[in-house]
Amino acid sequence: MPMNPYSELLNQRFADGIASGEPLEAHGFLQQVLARKTVRRYTDQMPSEALLDLLTATALSAST
Repeated sequence: MPMNPYSELLNQRFADGIASGEPLEAHGFLQQVLARKTVRRYTDQMPSEALLDLLTATALSAST
């Protein structure tokens, strides 16, 4: 087991050596989040201007 349980997952996701070699405790939830994959499908259809405005307003209203 590597000293940093996140090294392999971080390298798979970012492929730029972001993971440090610092020893860290393994947390199942963090490993689960790093290991998940999302598959999205896109179309050529553009959303309406009204929907874009609504999405922008909603995003700007979200807490940080």
